[in-house]
Amino acid sequence: MRVLAAALGLLLFVGCASETEVLVGSTAPTGVDVSSCAPTPEAPLAGLVAVTSEAHVHVWNRPGAAGFVDLGMLGSSLTDQPTEGEGAFVESAAVVPATCGVFVGLCCEPVSGLTKWFESPDVAPVDIFGRLPAVSPDGARVALVGYGILEVRSVEDPTSEGTTIKVPGDGSAPVLDLMWLDGDRLVLLVSSGTSVPELHVATVSEGMMSQPFGFLGTESDVEGVLLSGVDGGTLEVQVRSSSGIRVIALDTTTFEVTGEGKSLPGFVRRNGDRTVLVSPNGNLSAYTEGDVDPTPVGDGYLWAG
Repeated sequence: MRVLAAALGLLLFVGCASETEVLVGSTAPTGVDVSSCAPTPEAPLAGLVAVTSEAHVHVWNRPGAAGFVDLGMLGSSLTDQPTEGEGAFVESAAVVPATCGVFVGLCCEPVSGLTKWFESPDVAPVDIFGRLPAVSPDGARVALVGYGILEVRSVEDPTSEGTTIKVPGDGSAPVLDLMWLDGDRLVLLVSSGTSVPELHVATVSEGMMSQPFGFLGTESDVEGVLLSGVDGGTLEVQVRSSSGIRVIALDTTTFEVTGEGKSLPGFVRRNGDRTVLVSPNGNLSAYTEGDVDPTPVGDGYLWAG
C-alpha cells in the first residue's frame, strides 16, 4: 500500500466568470490518446482541474494540448466568502475522462449548493442542483449532495433524476467531503456538530446509507479532516490536529484503521491513477502510476483534483 502525504487539513475552497482560454502547445506528445481526458504517463495532466489563488478554475480538457483552459471565476473569491443569500464559492470539480466534460461544484448559496456542468470544452455551462460533484471510476455517473440527500446521476444527462439516498440527520448537517470507493459505493464525511465529522458509506445499488464509522474515536483536538484518496482496498484520510498533520489508512470493507503515519505539509489528492500535490506556497505538481518524478504544473494554486 502506498500512503499519500496528507494535506493541511480542510480543503481550501475558492472560486466566480470569464472564458479565457490558455493553451500552451497544440501538438499531442507521442502515445497520447487525443480522444480522452484520462491521464497517462505520456499525458499526466489530461483531465486535471485546479483552482488558483485568484479564484480561477483551470482545466486540462483539450486532448492533445499541453495547456489548460481557464474557465474564469465561477463564484466568489476565497477572501470574500459570501454570507447567506449572497452567492457561492468554488469548492471542488471533476472531469469526465471519456467526454472531457467538467463539473464545478459551488457552495453554498442556494443552501443546497450548485454545480456548473460544462458538457464539452466549447459549450456554456448548465446549472445543476447539488454540490461536491464526484465522477464514478468508470466515468458513467456523477454523485452530488444537497438538502440532506446524495443523488447519483448519469453523466450523459446529469440534469435528469437519478438514484437518491438520504444523508443521515435532518438535512442541516453539511457534507464536508465526498469520494467514490469503487463502482457502487461512496464515502461521505458529514458534519456531526463537533470538530470530528462522521464517516458514512452509501451503496448505490441498494439505495442505502450506512451508520457512522468512528474511525477517530473520542479525539477532542481535531481541527480538520479530509478524504485523500482510495488505493486499492485502502481509504486514506488526512487529519489535522494540534499535534500536527497525519494520514490514517482505513480498510474499505471494515473501515478499521490499518495504518497511520506522519504527513507532509501541503494539499494532496488522489483521483484514479493520478495524484496531485499543492505545496504550502502554491506550487502544483502531478504524477501518475509509474512516474519517477512529479510533473510540475505551475504556482499560485490552492486546490486540484
